[in-house]
Amino acid sequence: METVRVNTPSPKETPSRETALRDFVRFSWKATRGLVDKAESDVKKLVTALSKSGKITPEQEQQLFQQVYARMKDNRVKFEQDIEGHIQNTVSKITKIYQDEIYAIEQNIDRLEKKFQNLK
Repeated sequence: METVRVNTPSPKETPSRETALRDFVRFSWKATRGLVDKAESDVKKLVTALSKSGKITPEQEQQLFQQVYARMKDNRVKFEQDIEGHIQNTVSKITKIYQDEIYAIEQNIDRLEKKFQNLK
């Protein structure tokens, strides 16, 4: 992953906003997935510990783990869909901003070309 430094004198050293945003989204998504994976792993350890301590039977251990895992799986799917929706929404907003900037630059170029033609 690349990082963006503030006040970097050389544009070659600073990735574009698109690259920085893409890298940030990738990092955030990987971190989020890692947290979800960790939670699933911790549930398995907790349920196993309950069984080993005699608080629940091995059959209850299996049932509890299946129930919790099924619920976590459903929530994970919903969570991933929500995140994907937010990412798509953000990308659309950023695309709109870029399109507006490009349009403004094109308008400025047209204006300058007309000025230049008038100087001839």
